[in-house]
Amino acid sequence: MSQASLSDFGAGVAGGRAEFLGELARGVASAHGLPGGAVDVQYRRYTTLKSTARIARDGRLVVCLSEDVEGAPATARAAIAHVLAARVLNGRPPGWADEAYDAWLKDPTTRALAMDVRAKRATRKTKGAQGRNHDLAPLLAEVAGEQFSGTLAPPPVAWTHGAGRSVLASFDEAHRIITVSRLLDHARVKPHTLRYLLYHEMLHYEDFLREEAAGRAPAGVRRASRRRSVHPRSFVERLHRFPGWRDAEADLAKACRRRGAVD
Repeated sequence: MSQASLSDFGAGVAGGRAEFLGELARGVASAHGLPGGAVDVQYRRYTTLKSTARIARDGRLVVCLSEDVEGAPATARAAIAHVLAARVLNGRPPGWADEAYDAWLKDPTTRALAMDVRAKRATRKTKGAQGRNHDLAPLLAEVAGEQFSGTLAPPPVAWTHGAGRSVLASFDEAHRIITVSRLLDHARVKPHTLRYLLYHEMLHYEDFLREEAAGRAPAGVRRASRRRSVHPRSFVERLHRFPGWRDAEADLAKACRRRGAVD
């Protein structure tokens, strides 16, 4: 689907869902020099606002658009398919698709839709704030009072069910909760280290509230756009204002290396 034919595409899919998907599949195939029938584009229900692309066993490129984007403009849906296809095929999407995809990600309505879908369908399995060795609630309250002067009321906080090492803590924007990996609910992990980690997530929470008020795209959308780091220099500078942050990061590194860290 070339730039010149974009308006023709938009006009030619007014017939309905099947016509749109068929025309889009042919456009993706043409963009990558694939034969007719080599691409299948379909809608699929997901628990989050995501779309996927993969090579099926029969060699076809299968692009699954989230059914929740069906209400988006045809150009945006076509852009999603082209960008995902290019990633799987290690190619480049048409210029218009890259621009339209980026614009869709940054659209406030996309933000609202993503948050709504995740809040309604995705679940967070947690174990509560009180762990076997540490209680996160009073630690978070200390961070809010000492580092934010009590002006930022903290969100709920809980330990995760799993003891993952790849993500030690996160702020879930859809459910507005901070979770900490159960890996760190260990007697050797210092409370100061947990306060530092909670401070990190409170910074994300603060940014989330600020961007929500301003109507800007949240961090999750920025990550997907691959245009900005979720930890820019300004964020790191704020993070390093926490007293003893180097010791805390060293303690976190030890926790990740420790075998049998959960007792």
